[in-house]
Amino acid sequence: MFFSLKETTRLLGLTPIEIWLHIVGFTVFSIFFVLKAESVVTFNWWLVFSPLFAADGVHCYFVYVVLLRMLLAGMYKAAPLRALWSCTILGLHFAFKFLLCKKLNGQLSMDYAEILAPVMIMLQLFMIRACQIH
Repeated sequence: MFFSLKETTRLLGLTPIEIWLHIVGFTVFSIFFVLKAESVVTFNWWLVFSPLFAADGVHCYFVYVVLLRMLLAGMYKAAPLRALWSCTILGLHFAFKFLLCKKLNGQLSMDYAEILAPVMIMLQLFMIRACQIH
């Protein structure tokens, strides 16, 4: 069973434009990944992951703009909570992608289980959020 857009936005704590932004970034990343995997181009892993980092940067800017607009609208309790949630998820995304890039480039000797730790934390946060919603 698929989630509706309303359920997805409530569960992830993202707006549809933020979801769209990450889908576009992931699509470009997928194209770069396939080109690198098939040895069509000789990109390094930082360039392959750059669309994901760019999407995170634009998302961070968007979070800042929404925080200011919510504060100007008088939502003094909801604004910092939304910004905290978004910044936590963005930080965990960034940490995972950064560690994975360093591992794939051979600059890091961590095990993949350690690299996936931010993803596991993020999944636990989503489970807690899902329990709070329902």
